Amino acid sequence: VTIEGEDWVWQIVDHEVLEMLSHRLVFQSDVGSRREILMTAGLETAVSAASKIVELDGGCVLIETLEP
Repeated sequence: VTIEGEDWVWQIVDHEVLEMLSHRLVFQSDVGSRREILMTAGLETAVSAASKIVELDGGCVLIETLEP
């Protein structure tokens, strides 16, 4: 996904891109339900994205390491 202002543009990615991803962001609601939001290539990008999501929407965003 590419975020442009308030618009989210969903894209199809190649298998090679998926192999580079290292972290998953998961939104956790107050009642404990979880929803995967996106995956990133690197912890720094994951933290930056999670911070922005929390800033815009509140709630809790978990960062999980993907298995190799």
